[in-house]
Amino acid sequence: MSFGEGSYLKPVLVLLFLSPAIAELLSSSSPPLEFFNPLTLSLLVAFYGCGALLVREAWVRWGRNPYSLLLLGAAYGIVEEGLLVKSFFSTTWPDLGMLAWYGRWLGVNWVWATMLTIYHSVFSIAIPIVLVELAFPWAKGKQWLKTRGLALFSLIFAGVSTLFFVFFRYEVPAIYLLSALLVAIALVFISRKVAYRYSLGLEKPPGAIRLAAIGSSWSAFLIIGPYLLGNLGVPAIACVFSLVVVFLAYFRWVLRYDWSSMLKVFDLATSPLWTLVVLAFIAEVDAGRLDNPAGMSLVGIATVVSLMLARRKLKSMEHRGRVV
Repeated sequence: MSFGEGSYLKPVLVLLFLSPAIAELLSSSSPPLEFFNPLTLSLLVAFYGCGALLVREAWVRWGRNPYSLLLLGAAYGIVEEGLLVKSFFSTTWPDLGMLAWYGRWLGVNWVWATMLTIYHSVFSIAIPIVLVELAFPWAKGKQWLKTRGLALFSLIFAGVSTLFFVFFRYEVPAIYLLSALLVAIALVFISRKVAYRYSLGLEKPPGAIRLAAIGSSWSAFLIIGPYLLGNLGVPAIACVFSLVVVFLAYFRWVLRYDWSSMLKVFDLATSPLWTLVVLAFIAEVDAGRLDNPAGMSLVGIATVVSLMLARRKLKSMEHRGRVV
C-alpha cells in the first residue's frame, strides 16, 4: 500500500482538494465554472494538492517547526510562480494588473513575486495543512505516506509541473528560471536546517474576534496593499519591504502564544481566510473581470457556513475533553 500505518486515505484526499480550493477557488483565481471543470480540477489537485501533501510529509519528518513549514511553502510558491508559470518575470500574466510595471526591475516583478511567495506559503500550504490536521486529530504528526506513496505523489507533481512549464510559454531568460529554482532549493535546505523542535509560546491567545480582525487585516494588506501603495505612488522598494516586515511581525506575534487549544489554532488558521471571503462576494459583481465569476458568492457563503460548523464541532470536542 502507498499509505502509512493505518489508513490515512481520508486526510490525504481532503488535503489534495483543500489546498486548491483555498488558493484558487476561494481566492477567485479559478471561479466555480473554471475550477469545477474536470480537467482543470484534476490539474489543480495534482499540482496544489500533491505539493501540499509532499510539503507536509517533509515537515512532519523534519520536526514540525513553524519556520520550516513556511519556508517549504515559500519554496513551493517560487517553483509555481517563478519556474513553472513564470509570472514573476512576465509582463502579460493576466492577474498582474499594475504590478506588471509597479515594482518591475531587471526583468523581475518584485512586488508581485514577494506577494505571491508569501501568499502561497500561507494560503496554498500552511492553512490547508493545519486545517486538515484539525479535522483528523488522530492523524496529526503522523507520516501519511510510505515510500511508494511518496514516490507516486512526487511523480504526479513532477508530471504536472512539466506540463505547466511547457504550457506557459513566456519568453524568460534561462538564467532567471535557474535562479528561481536555486532559490527554491536553498529554501528547502534552510527549512531542514531550522527544523529543530519548537517550543510553544507562553501567553494565552486572544479571543476569536481579535484573531479574525488581526489575521484578516494582515491578509488584506498582503492581497490589496500592493495595489493601494502603487496607486498612492509609494516607491516599489518600500512596498516590498513593508510586505516582508508586516508578515514577519505578524508571524512573530503569532509565536508569542500557546496554541495547545485546537479551537484557538482553528481561529488562527482561518483568520486570514475572511479577506478571501469578502473578496469572493466582490468578485461576483466585478464587471471588469475577463473570466466568468458566476458563483463566487455561493463559494463565499459555503465557506462561511463550513467554517461556522467546523468551529462548533471543535468547540464541542474541546468541551467534552475538559468534562472528561
